[in-house]
Amino acid sequence: MDAGGIVMQEWCFVKKGETARELWERALAPLGLKLIAKAIDHARHHGSLPSEPQDEQFATSAPALSPSH
Repeated sequence: MDAGGIVMQEWCFVKKGETARELWERALAPLGLKLIAKAIDHARHHGSLPSEPQDEQFATSAPALSPSH
């Protein structure tokens, strides 16, 4: 589904028992905002976005989507 380059990437810990919503509110939303700001800043200074190739050893297949999805 997604074979393009990676513009920005970061990691975070997932706490034991943490729900998806808790993870989103605690870590993913703030991290996403930080990475978007960094990407915009890079584009302003360099006139383009950085692009790192994805590591194919971590690639997985996704099921085909139907029109109802």
